[in-house]
Amino acid sequence: MQTIQPEPLKYIIGGQAVTIEQLSANAPKVKRPPADTSQKFHKGFRVEGHPPGTMEQAEKSQKADLEQFLHAQRQGQAFGKQPKEWDEKHWRMTHKKRPVRAKPYEVPEAAKLCADMATKAGWLDVVVTEIKRDTAA
Repeated sequence: MQTIQPEPLKYIIGGQAVTIEQLSANAPKVKRPPADTSQKFHKGFRVEGHPPGTMEQAEKSQKADLEQFLHAQRQGQAFGKQPKEWDEKHWRMTHKKRPVRAKPYEVPEAAKLCADMATKAGWLDVVVTEIKRDTAA
């Protein structure tokens, strides 16, 4: 049994039969100008901080790692540098803050209100950061 391949669809343009492949090959290429990055733009205000419970989890993990290392060291199985003791101040300065809300606020008053609510909900080190780019330099 022999199968017959259907003939490709043809369009009549200017009195000439053209297939889709020919049409796309002869289409003009659109060249877009580069975006103008010389101006400032503003993307809003982001509320960031440490979520409730993350510091306690980090402290618990750090202490468990230290205990595990000391236990292995007593048995003569651990060598090298000992994990540091828990330091809350160091953790707060170095740990990356997470956004309270995925989408930034457009109005600074709304961001401030969100920061207040996040602080009341148990978030630590809550700050409002302005998201902008200034390319005047």
